[in-house]
Amino acid sequence: MFDHEHYVPILKLKGAEMGALCKLLSDEVNLITPLIQLCPPARKDLEKMEFTDSSNIDYFSNLVIKAGESWAGAPFFIDTELIETLFPLPFPHPMKYFCDISREMYLKPIPVIGLNRTPRYRTAVKNAITLDKRGVCIRLLEEDFENLKLTHDLNSTLTFLGLKPQDVDILVDLKLIGNASISLLGICKLLPYLSEWRTFTLSSGCFPSSAKDYPMNDEYEISRDDWKFWLNSVSELNGRYRIPTFSDYTIQSPEYSEPPEGSNPSAKIRYAWSDYWVLMRGQALFDREHYISPGFKQYFGLAKLLIQRKEFCGDNYSFGDQYILRCAEEMKNTGNLKTWLEADINHHLTFTARQIVSIFRTEPTLKPALRNTSQKPLPRIWPQRRVSLSSARYQRFLFSPM
Repeated sequence: MFDHEHYVPILKLKGAEMGALCKLLSDEVNLITPLIQLCPPARKDLEKMEFTDSSNIDYFSNLVIKAGESWAGAPFFIDTELIETLFPLPFPHPMKYFCDISREMYLKPIPVIGLNRTPRYRTAVKNAITLDKRGVCIRLLEEDFENLKLTHDLNSTLTFLGLKPQDVDILVDLKLIGNASISLLGICKLLPYLSEWRTFTLSSGCFPSSAKDYPMNDEYEISRDDWKFWLNSVSELNGRYRIPTFSDYTIQSPEYSEPPEGSNPSAKIRYAWSDYWVLMRGQALFDREHYISPGFKQYFGLAKLLIQRKEFCGDNYSFGDQYILRCAEEMKNTGNLKTWLEADINHHLTFTARQIVSIFRTEPTLKPALRNTSQKPLPRIWPQRRVSLSSARYQRFLFSPM
């Protein structure tokens, strides 16, 4: 399916993340297979959900449409663990909802499973892969390598799913890299069938979950420790073991949490460069008692400062870079938290996908540019979707619970 000259970003199925995928150029799309996570709705939206057969189908139809319109017919991994408890029996499992509706939309999700998922989750995945015949992604955690039964548990999972290693994508997710205690060399020694898995990916993240440790109205360089760990680890393998594909959580923390109610986020731009991110941080965005905020107009100034830095790749580099330049020139409105997250992630995806390929390709003409070298301008108006899907294409039918 893909090798180490590829990129597997882990993204939430939310508007900004899907918008960032949608606005990738075709060259980068061919270098990326995202792992998309379904996350619980925000509290205010959760309180409005009815949790009936009809409303559940509508809910998952909208999620499938959002994913499909952003990624079209290319394969992607889908993990529904975080919302499993929202849809208990007698409702169908979230994986069944998602894969059944995707099938009607001609999408190509590959289910993600772990060694410690619930029996109900495992059954939903087994039924999906039996129908779709696209195999499965097994997401291993560091704790799985501390278990002396790793080989037994993997063999048991393969037997249950009726698959061979050649049908399976292995993704080792170390989560927060600063807390990881295992090395890539140790993973390679402990993981059975290393050369046989369809793909082998190493994932981690390190972007701070909050900017509170970085004082307002300043610029910072935050080390991309997840990238450095992968790069150094691959070098240490020295050709002895299979090179894993790189995976990260882009500019978001691997520790999932929703913003607390009443929070007052600051204006910020998060911009990926070689082995660090540039963080441009302004002030809190919303007025509070005894505080009058400069609001979203701060982004004009932050963007102007960023494009003057050596790291700025040029407006033809990606949608995200174009967005930053147009804001710096005040050619558009200030945007909002969603549009800035979309732009920041889009630049990160573009930069990281090109960065990976540039490491392994020795022929200069085959190396993608890490700065803008093209004179061809990017679109001034970007599509909101790659394809147009309609929930009308999805014929509702009776689900059997699982």
